[in-house]
Amino acid sequence: MNGYRMNLAVLLLSGMLPAGISMAAAPETDGAATFAQRCVKCHSLEKVRTEIMKRPVAEREAHLKSFMQKHFPAPADSRAALLAYLVNTASR
Repeated sequence: MNGYRMNLAVLLLSGMLPAGISMAAAPETDGAATFAQRCVKCHSLEKVRTEIMKRPVAEREAHLKSFMQKHFPAPADSRAALLAYLVNTASR
């Protein structure tokens, strides 16, 4: 690769880095959006949070994951974000 192409490749890749970093917050946002689209019709966030908090902290994620698989499961591509959002919400 000549010097010009190498510099161009480095610039393009370094330009992608900030987008990758900002996407780290996406699961929280995506989880909240999924909850708003799929769950809030029947469940308030406070009610779900209260139910999650009844479980020991170490069991919350596994229980919620199992429950969500049976209870109107979210699409596979948003399930992990929803799970993380709910577990994190209950921990606040």
